[in-house]
Amino acid sequence: MQYHVFDKVDEALHTNSRSDFNVIYLGNSRVHGGINPYYVDSITGLHSFNFALGACDEQEMKLITTLYLQNHTPPQIAVIGVDKAMLVKYNILKERFPYLFYVDRDSVSAYMRINGFPTGIIRVFPFIKYSFFDEYNRTAIFVPGPRMERSGHSIYNGFVNLFGDQYMDSTSKPKNRDPLSPKELPRRQKINDTSAAVFEQTVQLLQSKGTQVVFLFCPSRLKKEITDSVTNLQHFFLALANRKNIPILRADTSSLYTREYFYDNFHLNEPGSRILSRQVGAFINELRKNNQDK
Repeated sequence: MQYHVFDKVDEALHTNSRSDFNVIYLGNSRVHGGINPYYVDSITGLHSFNFALGACDEQEMKLITTLYLQNHTPPQIAVIGVDKAMLVKYNILKERFPYLFYVDRDSVSAYMRINGFPTGIIRVFPFIKYSFFDEYNRTAIFVPGPRMERSGHSIYNGFVNLFGDQYMDSTSKPKNRDPLSPKELPRRQKINDTSAAVFEQTVQLLQSKGTQVVFLFCPSRLKKEITDSVTNLQHFFLALANRKNIPILRADTSSLYTREYFYDNFHLNEPGSRILSRQVGAFINELRKNNQDK
């Protein structure tokens, strides 16, 4: 839970200039374990942070973005991992109990109140927040879990990938499955208008601050993920990018990502994340060069 929510929110709320980042990454688990700022920064010379969260939906992404912009100089670039789950209504904040530690912040309080939590009472009597946690999350708060073993830069600036070099077709499996790999959000085929509007609001918020937004289509092992580019769900992002003049990085159509770089159908292992991170870094360099040439 520390790496999943607390570290992200704490970083977003920091107000010192050392935690101002040139580039931020937003999205769900495919970005959380897919883009390692260490490799991007080594290529670009910039300073970046991964604010993606496993199972993140459009509402939570807007909250994290809002908190960051309230406390920091706007980033030059925001890379958003666009995913079909961002366009369906799920209300993940109903399950994000750690945000109840931050209800003294008006922005957090407003979002959690909308999702059914009596934030006014919790502000006055903070200890009662634990009564709203489910059993799993109460245990996660008070009982230390298994130690997350670092390997190289497997945990770095918001990025976490504990899959190592294991891939989905290998016979051996890790002793401990990555605790940050959440359940998949529903993959419905119909766009929720409210979700789509909230997603677009986040894009507009970033652009209004002068941030260059980039859409990233993450790699996938499933071929249907590529052919889905003609469906309404993928078309929404393509059309929005066209209207808002947003560059697109199509890692989903790249031949770089062979089976040994995937832990499952949708998530890269650590070697795969290095490839994606370097691809993102190269894309950012090219984008900055093009902007300078204009």
